Amino acid sequence: MKPKLDLPVIRFLALIAVLSLGLAACGDRDIKDAREFIERGDYQAALTRISLYVQKEPDSAEGQLVYGTVLAHLGRDKDADEAFRKALASDGGLKAKAGQAWFAAAKTQTGGKKTSLVEEYLRKAAAVDPSLANEMARWAISQADAQFAELPPPLRPLKLLETAAALDKSLGKEIAGVCEKAILAYKSRDRLLETIGLINRCAFPHAEHIASLETIIEEIAVGQFRMGYVDDAAQILSTASDKTPGIASKESYAYIVKVAGNAQAGAPELTDFVTRFPQSQFTPWALMRLADLAVSEGKQEEARGFYQRIINEFPNFPKVLDVRAKLGELDSIFLVDNFDSASLNKTLWTEVVATDVGMDGHFAKHGVREGAYYLSQTDKKDVGTAIMSNRTFGAGYTLTAGIEVVAADGTWNVGFGVNIPAKSPQKEVLGLWGGVTKGGGSLPGKYKLVVDFREDGYDMRVFREGSTVAAMQQTHPAKPPYYFSLAGRTGEDGTLTIKFDNIQIKKTAAGK
Repeated sequence: MKPKLDLPVIRFLALIAVLSLGLAACGDRDIKDAREFIERGDYQAALTRISLYVQKEPDSAEGQLVYGTVLAHLGRDKDADEAFRKALASDGGLKAKAGQAWFAAAKTQTGGKKTSLVEEYLRKAAAVDPSLANEMARWAISQADAQFAELPPPLRPLKLLETAAALDKSLGKEIAGVCEKAILAYKSRDRLLETIGLINRCAFPHAEHIASLETIIEEIAVGQFRMGYVDDAAQILSTASDKTPGIASKESYAYIVKVAGNAQAGAPELTDFVTRFPQSQFTPWALMRLADLAVSEGKQEEARGFYQRIINEFPNFPKVLDVRAKLGELDSIFLVDNFDSASLNKTLWTEVVATDVGMDGHFAKHGVREGAYYLSQTDKKDVGTAIMSNRTFGAGYTLTAGIEVVAADGTWNVGFGVNIPAKSPQKEVLGLWGGVTKGGGSLPGKYKLVVDFREDGYDMRVFREGSTVAAMQQTHPAKPPYYFSLAGRTGEDGTLTIKFDNIQIKKTAAGK
C-alpha cells in the first residue's frame, strides 16, 4: 500500500512546485502558463492548463507538482495528495530542493502580516537543510532591523529576531546590535512601554553584548522617577536586577529608588545610599535630600558640602539650578526648621517650662506633631510652656515663623521673648487677654510672625494669613547677641491649642 500524504506535506510540495526554479527544464507551454496563473491567483485557469499536460505526460514529476499545487489551492486535498505522490515516485531527489523552496516561501511573506508564516517557513527550511540556518538568520536580522526603522508596534520584528536566535545561536552579538539600536530609537520617541518590552524580550537575552544596557535601563527608571512614578521606577530596576549581571551587582536598585525618592527617608538611609552608589543617577536626588535635612537641622556647612558635590559631580542634574540657588541662600541662613522630623530637634531647641521664660506652669501636651510644634492646654490649671533657641545671632537677621491658633477659650496669649530670662521681658504676640483682642481681630486663625533684629533692639510684626498689612506691630530695645523663645499661656479660666511651623532666621539688610 502506498503511503498517504497528509495536508502539510501537500502544502509543502505545493510550495516546492511554485518556488523551486530548478526542478526541470520548463519547456512545455502548458506548465509555464499554469505557473503564471498560479502566481496571479487564478487557480481555475491554472487547472485547465495543467490538466491537459498531465493527461499527456502522467509521469512528469514537474507536471504532477504543479497539478497538485493547483488542486491544493482549490481545496481538493485527496486529488492533490495523489498528484504529489506521483511526483515523488517520478523524482525522489525533490527533497534536496525543499530547504531553498521553504526559504523562498518565507521571503514572499516579508512585509505582510503573516509573520507566523515567515517563522514557520524558516524553521521548515532549516529542518530540511541545516546548512541554510546562518544565511536565514542573518536575513531575518536584516528584515527586523529594517522594520524597526519605521518604529511600528515592535512585536513582528521582535519575532523575527527571536526566530534568528533560534536558527543560529552564534549571532547573539548581531541580534544585540539591532536590539540596542531599536531600544534607543523607541526611547528617544518616549514610547516607554514598547521600549521596556524590547528590553525584556530582546535585550535581556543578549545582555552580555549590550554594554549600554545598564545605563539605558537606569535612564528610563530615572525618567519615571522624575515624574513621580517611584513605584514604576522601582519595578523596572528590580526586574533588571534579576536579569542583568551589572545591575544585579548593585544589590537592589528597587531599594535605591525607594530611598532616593522617599521624602521621609532619614539621613542614615540616605547616607548609606550615596556611599554605596556614589555615581548612580539617583545619587543627586539623595544628596539634595540630605542637604535639605542638614539645613533644617542648622548644619549649614554639611549642607553646603552636599550641594557642592551635586554641582561638581552631576552638572547635568535637572535641578542643578535649584541646587545653586540653595547654595547661595546658605550664606544668609542661620536657622531653618520645618519640624519634619518625628521629634523636636534638640540641636536647635530647648523645651522649657514656661516659668523659665516669664510664664507660669506648663502645657499638658506638647511636641512635634504633623509637621509642626504643637502645644495643647486643656486643663485650665496648666498655664504655659515654650521652646527656646539654642543658638545666638547678631544684628541684621530676620526671624519668620508660622503660628496657628487651633482652638482657644477664656484668657490666653502667644508670647515671643528675646534673651530671656532677665535681659528682656516676654512680649505678647497675639491673644485674648483681659478682654483685649490682639493680632488683628477674630481668633483662632493662622498668622505669620516677622521680627527684624537691630543693634539696639528689634521690630516685631504679626500678619494674618494672606495679608500684607501688619495686624500688630511693636518695637523693643535689646542688645545682641540674641536668642529667643516662643510660648503659649492661659489664665486660670482659659484653654489653648497652638502650632508653630516654618521657623527661619536669615541674614537680611534689616536692622543694619
